[in-house]
Amino acid sequence: MRKIRFLHCSLFLLFITSLAYAADFKINPTGRVRYESLSDYDFDSDTSDHKSFVGSRFWALMEMSHKDYKIVFQPQFSRVWGLNDAAGPASGGVINPSMNVHQAYFLTPVSDKFKIKLKLGRQELSYGDELVLGSVIWSNVGRSFDAVKLEWNVGKSQLDFFSSKLSDQNVTTPGQGDKDLHGVYFSGRNDFKLFKEIDVYALNINDSTVTPHADSVSYGLRLKGSYDFIDYRAEITKQHMKSNESSQFDVEAGLDLGSFGRVGFNYFVATESYNQLFPTAHKWLGIGDVISRKNLKGFQLKHQLQINDKFKTEFTYHYFDRYNMNVTAFSFSGVALGTATNPEFKIGDEYDVIINYSYNENLSYQIGATYFVPGNYLKQSGKNDAYKFIYLQALLKM
Repeated sequence: MRKIRFLHCSLFLLFITSLAYAADFKINPTGRVRYESLSDYDFDSDTSDHKSFVGSRFWALMEMSHKDYKIVFQPQFSRVWGLNDAAGPASGGVINPSMNVHQAYFLTPVSDKFKIKLKLGRQELSYGDELVLGSVIWSNVGRSFDAVKLEWNVGKSQLDFFSSKLSDQNVTTPGQGDKDLHGVYFSGRNDFKLFKEIDVYALNINDSTVTPHADSVSYGLRLKGSYDFIDYRAEITKQHMKSNESSQFDVEAGLDLGSFGRVGFNYFVATESYNQLFPTAHKWLGIGDVISRKNLKGFQLKHQLQINDKFKTEFTYHYFDRYNMNVTAFSFSGVALGTATNPEFKIGDEYDVIINYSYNENLSYQIGATYFVPGNYLKQSGKNDAYKFIYLQALLKM
């Protein structure tokens, strides 16, 4: 067995070395180790649910290009320290946990005249502020899609057409059907500061894995720009599923205070049937990952400060309400949070702090903390205690 593994590793290294000679080869490895501690995530101190663990994520983005062709391969080792594998304990034992592939695709030109390229394989789909499609870089695994994508570059802008197989139920045996994501996304970029970014998109989820068949369409508009010391971003998304219509709206305005940093105000609304799709919610709805963007309204106050070349801080306050009193709030995972018959609107308040220290251009350390105080809605649902979360992280980029 050891000889076989040695042979596989040798062949892989030989393959990479050959590619390095035959084509332009780039490799960007990244390593991250993070300690996390959380308690009372269920807002009930009488039930012991304290968790603390160390997770690590190591990945290497390898790009091999020749003329206008490119192959991208990103292996990834993601691990929670001390977590037993199916075969037994890996730490301290004679079992090695497996390494997976986060991205693996090739990029090839389709039309040189119109600057159209084809990206085929496992890849990240990350657009705009990641309210609808994000790579979730915070996660110990991250998000990627098995997809085919056409990229059409128009000046500084880009128009993408993509289709992703989310679930295939009839690969080895006949199944009920597949689940697919189809989309078109225009990322408009220009030199006009007030409307520097203008995005328009339409997304379709076709789900035949459920009965009855579910087919939803989402389309949206995103704007981002600045004027003098003021910056803003705004995004609205409409959704249709059969006769049901839902939507979300998210807008933020910020003031550049020079040496005093930046202050921002963010207001958001999502109706009771809105499907938040594939967002990086961690960026906008609190690092405590309590709330999902569904049946939600509220606001956020944020202060960001670059103290010097080494230290950067971010302090954020979140206020969360229900949008519709007759529907529950929803947790980060999308399950019901609290009771629908509760007459209260306020879900709670979340306080976040992040302090980042950059030792140099490669190595950085970060500490973050959350304190979530239940509002009357959660208290009336029997959830009375504050949720606490803290993490310590080291990140090395090469």
